[in-house]
Amino acid sequence: MPEHLREAPMSIADFPMPPKIDPARLRPGRWWYVVAGVIAGLSILVPGTISQVLIQPMLEGPPLHSRFSPGQTVTVTLDPRDRPAIYAAEPSHADAIPQTRCSVTSNRGERIRVTGPTEEWSEDVDGTTWAWVRTIEAPAAGDYRVYCQGTGSAQPSSYAIGPADRPREVIGRIVPIVISVAGCFVGIGIAAAIATVTAHRRHRHRRRLVAEATAPTMR
Repeated sequence: MPEHLREAPMSIADFPMPPKIDPARLRPGRWWYVVAGVIAGLSILVPGTISQVLIQPMLEGPPLHSRFSPGQTVTVTLDPRDRPAIYAAEPSHADAIPQTRCSVTSNRGERIRVTGPTEEWSEDVDGTTWAWVRTIEAPAAGDYRVYCQGTGSAQPSSYAIGPADRPREVIGRIVPIVISVAGCFVGIGIAAAIATVTAHRRHRHRRRLVAEATAPTMR
């Protein structure tokens, strides 16, 4: 074959380079990435802070005070608005909540009604399991004399005063924690969707601008 009929090898110079497109021209604007980042950040920061604030008191256990030994009579200050209750320290070998007999009297010697717990509830505080064993129906704020003694084979090592509404408080904290965690995932999902849609639409816009720039001019 004559030399002048041979095809010359193709080089990169034979392929026209696509025109450069200024990123500022692309729509939607890049600030949507900032919006997605802010949403993702807030979705992690806000639920994380809320969960930490709500979880910390749960980890610390019920606020117990006025600890006393079995058979000991102590004078404690009670307020019915606090829904005072008596907690017993469970022995390490106990398989069930220890049985307890308690009596409460006012400073004037009036017997105060003491009822059983509305549900079984126990929590660990500093390595000791405390069980809710009695609720004190104090009629008014003031000082009361409290006496407790175990009645079963598993004797509590000590007693303490705490809140009767502890189960309700814990459950009340769990619900917003679950909601905040769910909100975290929802927020991250929204941020990811915004970033994905923005990237996809900017890519399509770039292709359209390239096509317009390389289209043959009509004469």
